[in-house]
Amino acid sequence: MMTDFPVPDYSNSILSVSSSILHHYDVKDCSHPGQPLVDAALKRNPRNVVLMLFDGMGLNLLQQHLPEDSFLRSHMQTTVSSVFPPTTVAATTSIQSGLSPAEHGWLGWTLYFKEVQDNVSTFSNKLVSTGKPASKVHLAEQYMPYVNVCDRIMNVHPEVKAENVSWMSHYHTFSVGSSCRRVKKILKQPGQHYIYCYWINPDHLIHTYGVTSQQVHDNILKINRQTEQLCSQLKDTTVIILADHGVIDTKWVYLEDHPELMDLLLREPSMETRAASLFIKAGKQEEFKEKFQSAFGDKFALLTREEVLKRQLFGPGETNARINEFVGDYIAIATGDTSLNTHHKDYELIGMHAGLTTEELTVPLIIVNC
Repeated sequence: MMTDFPVPDYSNSILSVSSSILHHYDVKDCSHPGQPLVDAALKRNPRNVVLMLFDGMGLNLLQQHLPEDSFLRSHMQTTVSSVFPPTTVAATTSIQSGLSPAEHGWLGWTLYFKEVQDNVSTFSNKLVSTGKPASKVHLAEQYMPYVNVCDRIMNVHPEVKAENVSWMSHYHTFSVGSSCRRVKKILKQPGQHYIYCYWINPDHLIHTYGVTSQQVHDNILKINRQTEQLCSQLKDTTVIILADHGVIDTKWVYLEDHPELMDLLLREPSMETRAASLFIKAGKQEEFKEKFQSAFGDKFALLTREEVLKRQLFGPGETNARINEFVGDYIAIATGDTSLNTHHKDYELIGMHAGLTTEELTVPLIIVNC
């Protein structure tokens, strides 16, 4: 069984960056320490603070696709850790809430909700089995609500205009360029501003084309070019550029190829393909462990719920009441380049994340004082 693998460093993480921003705006109920370099940048007390998050733009992406003297790499101050699982749902929710995954409970792409007795896509609120709406209410929002960073800031400083710029916000940005133009337009307005600006790439492209593809290369060049142009047009603004996690190219294995394992599952796996939450039939846990390690022990760390919580892989803080329901008897955590699907019919992607590798955990921290 794989036992040696990297783990998140919550003392220097994407959560630390959000915490620095909350501290800067005097939000007193933020219990997590900040990131020292972000703290230092914000001590200059800029009129505007912008956090730009590019999904999946891990350190490995910048090193492969940009020269050292490029805008993004030359302004990189250090690296920080993602959270566990290093995946969009858990990581962006930590950034937007200022909470660890242990606290907010939004652990992965799919979670099992007892209310509907099925796996539900956490963001879209759709049943995985049918693609239909899981409920009239958004289950994750209903049972794991949180106050986002923008609202936490404005609750303390109503004079600060804190806004979300993304394709999911009321601005409906549709490209890197439109995101940058919207940020510029907002910052032309008088007063103080905090902007959280999110864009889905390069993650979306990596899923389809892979880490080293021409499509991803061109996208990274575009992000580098357009963020440089934006920063050159801003004044009295600190721009923090970050990723939620890194991505690697993956190989696939399938549980259905191992009927001796499938027979021991209580229900379909949930959470992530590289951090799979596995619920086992009563009294069959040890048998499952033995058979899983025989089949996949060189590719996955199989940790019990108790081991995951004891190691605080989901981070520090008071554990959300739903965690024990979402985490199965085991979590199968990818420690290499292999991802775990249940069935061959399940959609395969080239680039993936949510496992515990250095590439998935390590993201650049870029700070530009304009």
